[in-house]
Amino acid sequence: MNKVSIRGSAGEVMWGYYIAASVGSWSISTEGSARVLSAQVTHADAFRLSQPVLTFRVSRQNGTPWVWALTGLQIANGTLSAHVSQE
Repeated sequence: MNKVSIRGSAGEVMWGYYIAASVGSWSISTEGSARVLSAQVTHADAFRLSQPVLTFRVSRQNGTPWVWALTGLQIANGTLSAHVSQE
């Protein structure tokens, strides 16, 4: 499988319509057949991050956000990592 990576400077982990975490620099890359998000956390709400059905949302200039479903979310030393799949 080809290695693919996308990057950005800001994004949000969402629990429904609530922001569970704000992130600065982020990247999504492939690791084997998995897509993995890595991001620097700038603000986090522990309760909201513990809820099921979290998504990662990135605003785009055309107004249509990119949204990915998150699984296996972990935060250590200010770095968030999770597996992502297209919503």
